[in-house]
Amino acid sequence: MNRRAFTLIELAIVLAIVGILIGGSFKVLKSQMQKTDILKAKEHVQTSKDAIIGYAMEYIDLPTWEEFDSNLSTINAPDSNKTFFYFAAPELQNDIDICTFHETSLEVRVYEGSTLSKTIPNIAFVVASESANRNIQTNYSQSGSTYFVKIYRGATQADDNSADYTDTSETYDDIVRYVTLSELQKQVDCSANKLSITNEYALPRDINTSTNYLGDGNATIYADGGYPLSDGGDDDTDEDYEWCIENAPSWLNNNECDGTLKDCSSGFSQCTSPSLDGNPSLRGSAGVDHFRIKVKDQVNTISKSFTITIDTDTSASGSGGSTSTYSLTINNSGGNKYYSINGAGCTNIPATESGLNGGDSLKIYRSKSILPLGNCSNEIFSDTIGNLDTNGNNATQVDCSGSGSGSNCVNNDN
Repeated sequence: MNRRAFTLIELAIVLAIVGILIGGSFKVLKSQMQKTDILKAKEHVQTSKDAIIGYAMEYIDLPTWEEFDSNLSTINAPDSNKTFFYFAAPELQNDIDICTFHETSLEVRVYEGSTLSKTIPNIAFVVASESANRNIQTNYSQSGSTYFVKIYRGATQADDNSADYTDTSETYDDIVRYVTLSELQKQVDCSANKLSITNEYALPRDINTSTNYLGDGNATIYADGGYPLSDGGDDDTDEDYEWCIENAPSWLNNNECDGTLKDCSSGFSQCTSPSLDGNPSLRGSAGVDHFRIKVKDQVNTISKSFTITIDTDTSASGSGGSTSTYSLTINNSGGNKYYSINGAGCTNIPATESGLNGGDSLKIYRSKSILPLGNCSNEIFSDTIGNLDTNGNNATQVDCSGSGSGSNCVNNDN
């Protein structure tokens, strides 16, 4: 029995079907290989990121590329830089304590196509791996003192890394991870050495004296942690900090820190711990005063608000303090101005007042309305008589100058 041979048409159909099957298999195989490459890249990147953080936790700095490639990289290849990328802010490497930094010179710039969409500053380090296209496309650039790494979103054609095997601009698919300085410092637990002011917010109350705050004592402010300065010229051998006081009440006028504790507007004083003291009688009436202390080490500046409660009424009408009365002189130049004591009346300046209480309120105004009842308006100065008396002689002077919106008044205690 004779067998009929395949015709050419039948052979062509069979070959076409086989080709389709083989082609489909290659597509499935290629897709599976790409998925494997992506998973492998993510694993390399995550493992490397964790290893670098672990290094920082042990050594408190970041590895150089050579240290990373020799000891931390999961890629065992002689030219690993051609498939993997690691870059750290230079100032965080080579035995530098990363806890001493507020910012870094490295940033990440995210691009959508050719458009810069976002910039992330203060980056500690960046790691990246080639992915499905097997082309490492990530690198760093420098502009002045700033280093930056570009990351591309969407179907962006790019290749910033010319050191790899493939110097070809194609769709960016690198797997990239970055860690900011603040994230790294949390991992390292820099808070263990965080600068702090250890006093409670409420300082000790006065002990019924009008001579000195806390009688013969004072309040001492203490700092802890951080990176203190070497001992300066104060009367101890302990490490120092820099201190200043802000919005100090006028009666708290004997504050020391290797000399007078500076007001923050004038800079800082250096000592281990400043002491606060003054004469509560200058305050006048009992009450609570608020102010702020700032402290600075080699790296950080922090501040803390405090309160001091004066229990004794040291005004003329008080029951346990000084019975002194105050005299007030107001001088003025450059246009009429007006003043009021405890909100009563609206009197033209110049004027002299006496028999005032330390707690009496003085307000000075730029103008006086005709109606109703000639009230003062446009206040330009306000304080209590006790606060104006900074030298304790129960006599104070306020000088005013200027006219219109340029008017001002200043305390000129005499």
